[in-house]
Amino acid sequence: MEALFRAVERPVYPLSLGPAYALAWAEEAALLEGEIRQGWEGEGLGWWRVGALRLEAPPPGTRLYRDLFPVALGPGRLPRRVEELALEVRGAPLAVAYRGEVLWVEGQAVGVVEV
Repeated sequence: MEALFRAVERPVYPLSLGPAYALAWAEEAALLEGEIRQGWEGEGLGWWRVGALRLEAPPPGTRLYRDLFPVALGPGRLPRRVEELALEVRGAPLAVAYRGEVLWVEGQAVGVVEV
């Protein structure tokens, strides 16, 4: 975790949440304790498995990006498993009912995609 923290704090390459469409930046970096919870209802951030997600009255201006993504790669970077994932384009929290795992950190739920 400390190596990951250092990599986010001072990246050598541009940060990305996966595809070129989802380039990222870090405004702050910190090592925090968290816990994995099964299922979530309330506001959350991150990538969500579409089949496990139900949006709860998205606010006006919500922009959801949804696409198929390789979540497991084999030799030669060939996809071994592909899943349909969604996220809010601006990074704003979404009110969700989610049947998957979430990471609970300092009162914030973050969608988790196991790879």
